[in-house]
Amino acid sequence: MTTVEMSRRTDDVPDHETADTSSIGGVGPPRHASFGRLKGFYIGGVVNDNRHYSAAIREFLDGRARLHWHESDSSPYTRVQYRAICDGNFIRKISERISPWVEAVVPLTPGIFGEDPVLVYFSENAPSRQSSKADFLKIRENISRASGQPRRTVSELTAKSEINGYTISILSDEERHQSGVHKDVYALYERFGWNEENVAELLGNPDNIIGVARKEDAIVAAGIGEIASIPVNGAIFRIAELTEAATRSDHERNGCYAAISTTILLAIREQSQRRNVLGGEIDVIFGESNGLSEGVLRVAVSQGRTFSTDTTARFGFPGSGILRQQVPISGPVRETEYNDLLVTSLTRKELYEFT
Repeated sequence: MTTVEMSRRTDDVPDHETADTSSIGGVGPPRHASFGRLKGFYIGGVVNDNRHYSAAIREFLDGRARLHWHESDSSPYTRVQYRAICDGNFIRKISERISPWVEAVVPLTPGIFGEDPVLVYFSENAPSRQSSKADFLKIRENISRASGQPRRTVSELTAKSEINGYTISILSDEERHQSGVHKDVYALYERFGWNEENVAELLGNPDNIIGVARKEDAIVAAGIGEIASIPVNGAIFRIAELTEAATRSDHERNGCYAAISTTILLAIREQSQRRNVLGGEIDVIFGESNGLSEGVLRVAVSQGRTFSTDTTARFGFPGSGILRQQVPISGPVRETEYNDLLVTSLTRKELYEFT
């Protein structure tokens, strides 16, 4: 297998392929997404009985049937990912039936979606899109080392960047329209295949919370909290994904990623406590983190985020919890075309306790 050569940057940005700057993906039955994927989300309700299970799994299997299974297939799709809000007790009962397709389980805060709600990733890859054993071993080592990281306070998470002379902030509406901001942000993301139109869309989306690190009046690092709402049988599921973290190579390892992502978490918490996240409170905050980047995983643990490898095992799927061959991410060397990612998450309750 050919090793994909990349620098050892600490960025966590998927290489760019399409004009779509959203990481969260579409809703309903699996549909076209970037990098040979089909992505969907069950909106018929909470999967807590056989009726909802049958409806959800049918949509997933319809997407699975569209993958490129044989050399004679003309399908461009090699991965299907389908998410559904499920009742935790129900999926424990049917764990043996669904274990081949459950890739990750993410806990949610009890409330309108039930007393034990979870977000389940149902996924499958075609034979041509499989993980590397060597990469998987490295990921397991990174998880083990990062898991020992102590949880830190907000002041501890931002201290290194402050000591090194950076100013961390959330871009205001006015700043998003400034030509200098556009220029600096474009310079950060250009190497990942972004064009100026993509950057303009990113800056112009009011649902994106954009955190930046400045030094000598220049933006040298950035990260995004992408917020979305998904209608689920009359209720609204509000999610935020920490994504697109990028740092200029001459400013790496100075604490910018930890400080920016922490500042974004605080901004989401403030909006949620005011019930101002698209009209309500947030349900879950997560990142799909590069398993080969130990630094990214360490920051996630220090912020109190939970690894999907841990939560998925608790719901009856030991050995799962990793999104296999999700997207390509520039960073540590990998052996395959795409990266294997961990979902690192905070429930609403955990976010409110983040201090």
